[in-house]
Amino acid sequence: MRNMRIRCLLEGVNHLLLPATCPACGKVLAFGQKICPDCKKQMTYVKEPFCMKCGKELKDMEAEYCYDCSHKTHLFTRGLALYIYNQTVSRAIFDLKYKNRRENGIFFGEELALRYSSLIREWEIDLVLPVPIYNKKKVKRGYNQAAIVGKRFATLVGVSYSEKILYRQKCTKPLKTMNDRERAKHLLGAFAVKEEGKGRRVLLVDDIYTTGATMDACSRVLLKAGFSQVYFLTVAVGNGV
Repeated sequence: MRNMRIRCLLEGVNHLLLPATCPACGKVLAFGQKICPDCKKQMTYVKEPFCMKCGKELKDMEAEYCYDCSHKTHLFTRGLALYIYNQTVSRAIFDLKYKNRRENGIFFGEELALRYSSLIREWEIDLVLPVPIYNKKKVKRGYNQAAIVGKRFATLVGVSYSEKILYRQKCTKPLKTMNDRERAKHLLGAFAVKEEGKGRRVLLVDDIYTTGATMDACSRVLLKAGFSQVYFLTVAVGNGV
């Protein structure tokens, strides 16, 4: 009880000295808040029905897969996302990646844990890995945004975590202007693995899922290294059809 009181007191003092701000709009939050009420309303959780492969929200209640997943073969087993990608979510992710708002990554990791911790037991995940960024980019930015999210998530759900097993050995260009074939070709040889998988099930963590090209590229080298199955969680995903 005494330790709890001391911790609460320290949290209160810390809030006065360094008040928390909303991950989306940057407004100062009231003590105990993690996001302001207005932004919380605008950050829409992915809800069922969603694609049984990539986790995109579906409009057709009878469908099992989105258009993309029903027309291509992915190497990962399954994935899910936290939010539908929209302007508010995009702003929070942008600030995490480019404005040193590392606390946004902590927030996303905690939200993922609250929503999907039971799935980690269901999927029998042995190891959490962040999708890596190229080392020169990491040095310039100072951190890998996916690593901040992934480490917080892994800590809360009680699963082993590593940033040393999967790495990016090739600097790649932004994929947003490329089609599926161009993305896959551009990512060939981009990732590598330093450790044998030994049949373990791995969970990748990243900020955004779009076409799955990055997840497939990571999955390819992980499966080749002996990991048995690859799952993923992302902060955001686009709408499915």
